[in-house]
Amino acid sequence: LPGAVATPVRSPDPQNSFPDTDTRYWKKIATFNTQGQVNTLSLSSIRLQQVADIIPPLVQHVMTLDLANTNLPVADIAKILSCIDSAQGPLQHLRLGGNCLVLDDLQTIFLVESPSFLSRVSSLDLRYNNLGPQGAEFLATWLMTRDQPCCKILYLEGTQLG
Repeated sequence: LPGAVATPVRSPDPQNSFPDTDTRYWKKIATFNTQGQVNTLSLSSIRLQQVADIIPPLVQHVMTLDLANTNLPVADIAKILSCIDSAQGPLQHLRLGGNCLVLDDLQTIFLVESPSFLSRVSSLDLRYNNLGPQGAEFLATWLMTRDQPCCKILYLEGTQLG
């Protein structure tokens, strides 16, 4: 992403290393709809920093957002997700696994930001976070109190539910 600071988890492959302005780079992290808008944004396993101001314009029309294993601060995740909410985007799949999220982080993402787009999300991936039994209780309560059904698929493996 132009202007973002990232530390790759994988070792660099000289044959597949491109400047961030090269379209070949974008093919590795995004798919586009026929209007040229980002349809899928996969930043999984890229340790991101200073990205919360760069991503929001990209996610307004995204259907799949993969922020798994990015180690983004919860405030940045919430900021990115609030841009989807304000755009009334069609987000269907949200992947937040492996980001060391805890109960307070879930409360920030699900309550403080109050994202209405979550009612349209059909799959929510929270695998390999540190949710614990209190996080599971929070999620159950949150899901049962929704006006509309959401999250047909919920991934919770490795979340230390107890």
